[in-house]
Amino acid sequence: MTELFSNFHGRDFPDYSEDSFNSMLVESGRIIQTGYDLQKKSEFSGLPRNDLKGKFLFPAFCDAHTHFLQTGLTELGTDLSSCRSISDMSEMLSEAAKKNSSDWILAWNLDETTFKEKRFPTLTELNKAVSDKHLWISRVDLHSALVNNKALKWAQEKISDLQTDISADTLRIWKQSFLQLSGMLISSLGKDFILHALEKSRKKCIENGVTFVHALEGGAGINFDVVEIVADFLESDRFSGTIYHQSTNPELVLKRHWNKIGGCLMVDGSFGSRSAALNEPYTDDPSNSGEIYLSSEIIENLLEMCSEKNLQLSLHCIGDRAIKHLLSIHSKARNKLASPALPHRIEHFEMPDSQSLDIAAECGLYICVQPAFETLWGGKGKMYEKRLGPERTRLTNPFKSMLKAGLKIAAGSDSPVTTFNPFQGIYGFLNHPTPTERISLNDALTAYILHPHHFYGNKTDRGMLKAGYKADFNLFQEDIFLISTNELMTTKPYQTFISGKYATIGDML
Repeated sequence: MTELFSNFHGRDFPDYSEDSFNSMLVESGRIIQTGYDLQKKSEFSGLPRNDLKGKFLFPAFCDAHTHFLQTGLTELGTDLSSCRSISDMSEMLSEAAKKNSSDWILAWNLDETTFKEKRFPTLTELNKAVSDKHLWISRVDLHSALVNNKALKWAQEKISDLQTDISADTLRIWKQSFLQLSGMLISSLGKDFILHALEKSRKKCIENGVTFVHALEGGAGINFDVVEIVADFLESDRFSGTIYHQSTNPELVLKRHWNKIGGCLMVDGSFGSRSAALNEPYTDDPSNSGEIYLSSEIIENLLEMCSEKNLQLSLHCIGDRAIKHLLSIHSKARNKLASPALPHRIEHFEMPDSQSLDIAAECGLYICVQPAFETLWGGKGKMYEKRLGPERTRLTNPFKSMLKAGLKIAAGSDSPVTTFNPFQGIYGFLNHPTPTERISLNDALTAYILHPHHFYGNKTDRGMLKAGYKADFNLFQEDIFLISTNELMTTKPYQTFISGKYATIGDML
């Protein structure tokens, strides 16, 4: 059936600030025509009509980097993001233990930098909060976890050479041990629990106008079966996504005929957990410069495999030392290996210098950024400055410099590290603490609407509103180009349409 949508301000690439059509025809979930005042033409007089009452219509958002299953698991666990002290956290965990019949209490989004104590809880404090169940608390960056005695014993049984960061009575599991153990936990949850978590994530996406996701799934300790559950869930006309299998083993990728591999295959760690690899030590831990997890040999082998199998490779890389390490390998591979149909990606790319920007551009790499990181942790007195000091903090996430170097950037939330709401990241783009690295609203929208689909595949039918494209779009009550920058932080679509149909939350669950 063909439907006519009319009476709206249609916005599209390349200039989202200007109206480019005010009516369109949609058939079988795809746009077949756009134009002005199509409702006035006699040949369309008998069609079902949708009067959008003067609202502002934009293509739907796409999240270029999300841990989709992990986000849903966070929704089903104990969310510590509102805690502002260790006592707040302890009270919340104790209540969860009383209400939860499971032997595991899973908690997420711990950010010790927001606590009044400005430190992690001690092992003694965690044992007091939860003594008779296993307690697993993931830090907000998903690079480390805190446990109580019962969970620590479990971890030591699973991994004999457990990697921990110990200071006084504080014990934190981190680096590869964290990745392996968190994967084991996820794989033990069962299909029904996993499907429930995926539904939670889909609901969150729709609430924020996101209709397609790049889901970074799998990793150390996570069974292939779990990744396939996520992949099957995302193969839908009502909500869709593509999988980046976080494994060095291409078996599942080849079985499912995917054209990409990787995601958060970690070259290094994160600033928050002080594990991103830096040229100079951390300001608040002078004995530590982070760590490179993937050797040159491993990365070279991955690139050779991807060249042979025609796969795109995505790697997580944050610190300046890690970025130079990775780019030197890409640069050498460029001269001896065939390039895949899709350019390779770097995820995060938070601390490149000007030379690194030029090398990344010469190698034709795609860069996936998380501008909400600057919203949350950039600027004076925040986490980046505590970890890196004021001088290096001014060098983080140089968005404008990336564009000037000729790099194509797409934006993702890294959910559950930040929320699915694209406007949290758009705010970060427009309000970078270093003014010279701010980009325009047009460029910010392109990074959240069009470029993620280019990263998915050069030939795509999403991300624009023109004939032949999927009719996925968001309606806004007012022109977002006239909203103040501060108000953008809390902006959400009025309605979201997928394949030309209103995507009510009830339809999703």
